[in-house]
Parts: sequence; structure tokens; C-alpha cells
Amino acid sequence: METKADHRSDSEILFTRSLKAGKRIYYIDVKEDRRGEFYISMTESKRVKDGTEESVPVFEKHKIFLYREDAERFISCLREVADYAQQRYAEKMPPLSPEQPSAFEY
Repeated sequence: METKADHRSDSEILFTRSLKAGKRIYYIDVKEDRRGEFYISMTESKRVKDGTEESVPVFEKHKIFLYREDAERFISCLREVADYAQQRYAEKMPPLSPEQPSAFEY
């Protein structure tokens, strides 16, 4: 018996968000594995060579896969690190103007 998941490739994206940051783009995707388990795939794509008329641009990619059993602890650690960085940044830098967003807001 075939299910809908049987027709999916391992790389089909169910939900995605992206963030452009200069020469980098961050993709955060929800995917489903062959067993029907969801996981998060995070990709940093960085342009390391611009394209020309004769060549295509070159990108360097780094991936992290986050599975359900690790998600809560991972997010907790990420929040702790971001809070620490935001606090240390605030201690070292002058106050931001109201129009200027914090470098570590999430």
C-alpha cells in the first residue's frame, strides 16, 4: 500500500522560511523523512564567487539537520546563547536609537 509520503523525495520541503543577509542566505525548512518523521533542515548558503557572463556564481553551503527529539533542547540552548550575546552586546555598545533594531533580536 502506498501512502502520500511514498511519493516524496527525501528533500521535499513542506514549509520554509529564508533570511537574506548580504552574501549569505539562510534557509530553514521543515522536511519529512522516509519514515514520516518531520525534521528541520537549516542551510547557510554563502556566495563565494560572483558570476560573470561566462560563469555562474559559486556558493558554499553548510547544513544542520535537527530532529524532533533534539528540537526543544536545541532551541533552549540557542535562546540562552542569543540572550547572553544580546546582554554582552548591550554592555559593550552604546544604546541604540529607537529606529535601530538590536543585532540580536529574535
